[in-house]
Amino acid sequence: MKRFWMLMAMTAAFAWTMPALPAMAQEGQSGEKKSGEKSTAEKAKERSRSVAEKASRATSRTIKKGVDATKKGAKTGVAAVAGAVEGTKEGSVEGWTGTGAAPGAAALNALSPGEKEDGWELLFNGRDLTGFQGFKAKDASASWKVTDGTIAYAGGSRALPLSSNPGTDLVSEREFGSFELVFDWKLSPGGNSGVMYQVTEEGDETYWSGPEYQILDNDGHPDAKQGSNGNRTAAACYDLYAPSTDATKAVGEWNVSKIVMRGNHVEHWLNGAKVVEYERDSEDWNQRIEASKFKQWPMFAAASRGHIVFQDHGDDVWYRNIKVRELE
Repeated sequence: MKRFWMLMAMTAAFAWTMPALPAMAQEGQSGEKKSGEKSTAEKAKERSRSVAEKASRATSRTIKKGVDATKKGAKTGVAAVAGAVEGTKEGSVEGWTGTGAAPGAAALNALSPGEKEDGWELLFNGRDLTGFQGFKAKDASASWKVTDGTIAYAGGSRALPLSSNPGTDLVSEREFGSFELVFDWKLSPGGNSGVMYQVTEEGDETYWSGPEYQILDNDGHPDAKQGSNGNRTAAACYDLYAPSTDATKAVGEWNVSKIVMRGNHVEHWLNGAKVVEYERDSEDWNQRIEASKFKQWPMFAAASRGHIVFQDHGDDVWYRNIKVRELE
């Protein structure tokens, strides 16, 4: 850059000298000049020197501005990179704790503005078991823990009936009538769990009153081969209605489920597919109840409102992104 400006100065000096050449020639021919007067050549030389000095000063100012701008740009660039790195770290932490999302990832245990507008609420905040209790117990049992933004099975004594060991199932404090529930889940190999709805505190077990959305490793748990026509496989209304298709993902991968209950109309969804649909108190429903173990419990599916329950079946299971909205 400096060489460029020097070349420009030399060019300007040459341009200023050119008009003086004819005058210099004439002066040489006449050989006359007044005393004390500067010759045309001397004047041209001074003008050339002045132009060169101005060009040099301008070049210096330009170079200084360029250097300052480069320094400022470098500082800004470093700060931007540092900020981006810090933002990525913060986003990653928030994504795992459920308070936000890492860049490029969907937010865990959080509601979008659209979901809030549509009336969705978080049933699980991603940090602790606030909003949950045990079955007929004030506090959630030690069978459950929160880790990496999920509700995870922590081990318990599910071999005992709930009447002898209350609290092993995880129960929502709130009750719901007509509602829509969505949640993510994954299982360990051979795992078994379930999500029950409209559960009351009548009876000794949560499933005595609440229908169950089955959570199961279809390939690794023997329950999948029992029951009738697959009505104990994943996403079934347990022991009553089989899913129309096996929409589960491989064991260890996250599945997305939805339960819709509007009055007596119920739907089970799995990974975007509606796989179960039934009408409670319909003739078909009543016939299935009579042919099942549930007929011995008069409180089964009798309530119009009840708790949402995550079942402790003694196997490792994880839940997250649990959202609910009440329907009219």
